[in-house]
Amino acid sequence: MVCIISHIATASTDAGYLNKKDALKILDEIIDYVKQCHDSWDKYGSRFMEGQSEVGLNNFIGNSVLNQY
Repeated sequence: MVCIISHIATASTDAGYLNKKDALKILDEIIDYVKQCHDSWDKYGSRFMEGQSEVGLNNFIGNSVLNQY
């Protein structure tokens, strides 16, 4: 769930629906939970991409860029 929240915050910022300051505030509020649930960036990244796929805010090109990073 936290990965979906992270994705929505970043995607909303990219789309101009949320300003960067507010997105960072949201992400700051969930960071402790993220650290408890994920013991590596690789695991977090995989779950982030799974959440992104569930929400479906990106198209194929957007998914390719996210997968690259």
